[in-house]
Amino acid sequence: MKTLLAVGCSFTDEKFESMVHPELDCSWPKWPEVVGKKLGYNVVNLGKSGNSNDAIFKSAQDYIIDHKVDMICALWTQANRLNIHDMENCNWMHSFSHIPEISKWFVDIDKQKNFINTDEFDKLLRWKHTALANEHLRNIYMLDQLGKYNNIPVYHMQGVRIYFAFTVPNNIRREKRHREYLNAVLESPYFKILDKQTNIYGWPFYHALGGKTFKEAIPWVSSAAKEYRISESDGHPNGKGHQKIASRFMEIIK
Repeated sequence: MKTLLAVGCSFTDEKFESMVHPELDCSWPKWPEVVGKKLGYNVVNLGKSGNSNDAIFKSAQDYIIDHKVDMICALWTQANRLNIHDMENCNWMHSFSHIPEISKWFVDIDKQKNFINTDEFDKLLRWKHTALANEHLRNIYMLDQLGKYNNIPVYHMQGVRIYFAFTVPNNIRREKRHREYLNAVLESPYFKILDKQTNIYGWPFYHALGGKTFKEAIPWVSSAAKEYRISESDGHPNGKGHQKIASRFMEIIK
């Protein structure tokens, strides 16, 4: 039987547990299992809650060294997550978000690990958007190259919003920062390469650029989206949400 390798973050994690609703049984079939069943493939799900895009790419790379894979599906995550030497995934948004209306969205915010010099990283966020944009698009490109080298078809989708200037309290400044980031995406050499591909659902992911993430494809904040998410306070996909993700992948799988 052929094998589907699925990689991603909490939107993919087979053993996902809701931090907002710890009592909730989240054992519904996740999207890799649904896609695998539709294709008749065995499924290897390496999704892990908190994964960075770097960790998502590395998990696929490490797995196919010793295992035969016939297809890879990647559900990419936020650009603000960092992989620390394959030991930890650090979310700088959690690490130094001091804005009350933002901090209250997260559970156990004080327990988030802070591995980085937040002042320096804030400078990176503010002045070097190209570095962040390149890192996100580079991981997609590298997974494609990995698939081509090993003769494995690869399919991509963006699960959550890639970038948001959470650390900027002023809405006008936040929107300006977001426009700067979008310009950096368009200027990235990887954008020009990926823009020619048909194996990426919702490309180029950003609504302002004519693309969409999975959340924006519903859209996630609409009344219609309620049936696809766990609750108003937990935006992770429920069973119907995972069915929807699977259907989006099936639209581009050849």
